[in-house]
Amino acid sequence: MEERYTRYIVAPYSVEGFERISLAKAATIIKKGSIVSIDTETTWDEDILQKKLLTLPIATDKYCIVVDCRDILITSVLKKLSTCKWVCHNGKFDYQVIRVNTGYVHNDVEDTMIMEQLLYLGLEREKGRFTLENLVRKYVYEYAYTAQGNLFDQTTLKDVRKTFNEFDPLTAEQAAYAAKDAEYTYHLYFKL
Repeated sequence: MEERYTRYIVAPYSVEGFERISLAKAATIIKKGSIVSIDTETTWDEDILQKKLLTLPIATDKYCIVVDCRDILITSVLKKLSTCKWVCHNGKFDYQVIRVNTGYVHNDVEDTMIMEQLLYLGLEREKGRFTLENLVRKYVYEYAYTAQGNLFDQTTLKDVRKTFNEFDPLTAEQAAYAAKDAEYTYHLYFKL
């Protein structure tokens, strides 16, 4: 996957590799009626009702906006996203986290995990077969989430997801991980 994204971050700090923008600017970048992929990074609480929304990455084929949700009310972005089709992977989780943390309800959501499960309906598959990591490697980019990668594409390992917390600013690695999940999900949607 050689696409190069314009990456933005909405946060009270800067992150290497991302252009820092305001929430209002993020809302103007999102085009009405477009297809966007979204993902969430959360705290590691067992109960979905206790998880705190930490980041909301939003991607299309041209850009990715990573919103640090810890200190920002994201209602203006969610309002702008209300006209868009949301694409998620394991969307039940992301949707529940957004709904529990913001009260926002959205009606136009597609899920790449469910799309792949429908293709294999009735066939036995090994555990973990429908993870984002496995599907991206199968359909989008074979070196995704591996240490291999290549000279021109920075790889992002899934272990980074365990480093998110409620207090510290995002590192460049964490922001890149959040962005990659949304970017890969967007491309996966159009492959399925």
